[in-house]
Amino acid sequence: MTQNIIQPAIRGLNHLIDGGGLGDYQSAPSDARLLPKSHSKAFLEDLRQGFKAVFWDKAAESLEEGTPSKAASWKLESSKAAIGAKMGLARSWGHDRLIEAGFSQGVAIKQATENDPNEARCKLGIQIMDATAAAIGWGVGCHARVDKARLASVRGTLLKDMTMVYNNKIFDPKKMQKLPLKTLMGANDPEKDLDWMKSADWTMGAKEIKI
Repeated sequence: MTQNIIQPAIRGLNHLIDGGGLGDYQSAPSDARLLPKSHSKAFLEDLRQGFKAVFWDKAAESLEEGTPSKAASWKLESSKAAIGAKMGLARSWGHDRLIEAGFSQGVAIKQATENDPNEARCKLGIQIMDATAAAIGWGVGCHARVDKARLASVRGTLLKDMTMVYNNKIFDPKKMQKLPLKTLMGANDPEKDLDWMKSADWTMGAKEIKI
């Protein structure tokens, strides 16, 4: 899907938006209301964001179980791109990807603190897992691919570590500041666009797409 659909689509959109493709064969009508939506730069930019959102989601899903930190970063990028797209992808789709990013981040923190104990990171992991569970809520309308039982298990391990590893006998997760998942994930460094995402060579890898 990435090579046959997403990459050619983004290159083609880059050509139209950044490479002058929109103005190659026609000039814009004098009345903006006569401009077809498909020739609107804002519409095409939203469409490009949508394709990027799908790419980062598929890329994260392709990762092995042992790389939750990278999966969290790519899922977060997918969520941000989906929200920025403003069309094509429902807002709930981007929210689901944020939930998956939070879960992967919590798993990554658990793995990291097992190898390199860090009490502050352990507390952050508990916060993130609590925020992820809160974002799921009752689960109505939520289609995030998150195993709730495993989420509870990872959170439980982090809680045990607070007393067993860090000897913090008075730690109470209920007294921790409750922050939205989006805020907690905001500390993650954004992913840079891959080289092909910047290419405007719309002929490269182009194939007929049958629907």
